[in-house]
Amino acid sequence: MLVAVRNSSDSVLSNLRLSWLANDRVRVGSAASLQLPKLAPHEEHVWEFTIALAQPGDKIGETLRLRLDYIISLAGEAVPQVVLRPMEVKTREVEPPDRLVDVQVKTTLDSLETSRTGIAYLVIYNKSIQTIMVRSIAPVGKPDFIQLKLSPEFKESKLQPYQTIVQEVQVTANRSVEPGKYLLIFKVTLGSHEGTTWRDSNAIASQEVILGVLGESAILKVLSLPSFFLLPGCLVILTAGLFCRVGWLRRQTRVGDFPLKYNEPDFWLVSITISLFMAIVYWLIVGRWYFVRYGLQDIAIVWFISIVLGVLGYAVWQRIAKWMEDRLTLSTRDGPLDILRKMHRRKTGLVLARVTLAADQTAPAFVLQENDNHLWICPSMRINLGRASTEVQAEIRTQLTAEGDPNRLADLLETSSAGASWNLHPITGVRLVPQTDVAARANQGDMIVEEVV
Repeated sequence: MLVAVRNSSDSVLSNLRLSWLANDRVRVGSAASLQLPKLAPHEEHVWEFTIALAQPGDKIGETLRLRLDYIISLAGEAVPQVVLRPMEVKTREVEPPDRLVDVQVKTTLDSLETSRTGIAYLVIYNKSIQTIMVRSIAPVGKPDFIQLKLSPEFKESKLQPYQTIVQEVQVTANRSVEPGKYLLIFKVTLGSHEGTTWRDSNAIASQEVILGVLGESAILKVLSLPSFFLLPGCLVILTAGLFCRVGWLRRQTRVGDFPLKYNEPDFWLVSITISLFMAIVYWLIVGRWYFVRYGLQDIAIVWFISIVLGVLGYAVWQRIAKWMEDRLTLSTRDGPLDILRKMHRRKTGLVLARVTLAADQTAPAFVLQENDNHLWICPSMRINLGRASTEVQAEIRTQLTAEGDPNRLADLLETSSAGASWNLHPITGVRLVPQTDVAARANQGDMIVEEVV
């Protein structure tokens, strides 16, 4: 401690002596004499002394009162003088080690994709005049699908005043991750001496990183999808739509666009439903949601399964459509019972329009369907009820009216002994003929079924 005494008067000061009032909490001492024979006008003198705690380790906040005794000559007389000055004595607050260093993560690693490795640097700077021990560096709180490796492996190091340590950290994402934002947190354990006491403390540094799946963002961007969850349903529908436009398994007679248009509400209704179904099936089999933690291999599996399901779904759809169309479409191979059932499905009664063909005008033909300047026609049907029971004959005859049900009639004819066949004139079965072959049209329809004995 230094105490300066300045003589601001024009007189010489003599017999100067520095002392202090006793304080039992501090110990004051000086190696040099604290007395001065004289001090010339406008000169100053500096005394040096030491202050220490009476009890080491105490924390104090005391007032030490310094006393200066001297003699000044006034009007030829020596006049004793005393000056008291208070001085605050406080224990110096020792900063913990983490306040004495600056720890930062330096990296360009803003994002990281699966199976990739990035580099971050942990920079530790000692901004004090103390020597700091860096005891350990450890990552904390990281998710289990992110691996952090110190390269080379860190060993306890001494950090001199104003010295910097740079530690390389390799950051690797596993094959399967949960995409999103994460904090990479590092705990640096520090130590320093406070007198004879050793103090430990921790410094924390963090770095935000965005974790993603390799290739996912590009795929979702191309398809304009907000989430991987929607990918399966979208792929199934797009695959089916592609084969529909190509015309695979489609008949030339069945033309038209794919019914689901991309980005329209009905498209998303079907797409989300398919995606939900696939997610539930995957969860039931594997025990986890595939869209929560996944990697490029999961995207590839979902991609190809969705394509296969799209192909199978399209094939099933076309087979069902073909089956339903065949139930309505007329064919030259149809027999009388087939025609009756198709008439029922077409909601056609037993009374049909009649035409006369130019080639054979001995009997009329019945018009089943008109289609693009062509006619589907057939001769009349002949049924023989001779071998059927009386009850069946009665029920069949009730159906032989304009209000009769063609399907019920076909069932009765099929399950009974009654037979049904085509009249051999003017044609022998179902035919597709151009309208130019028609010689005349009847003004009114007639019953296509006739009973013969």
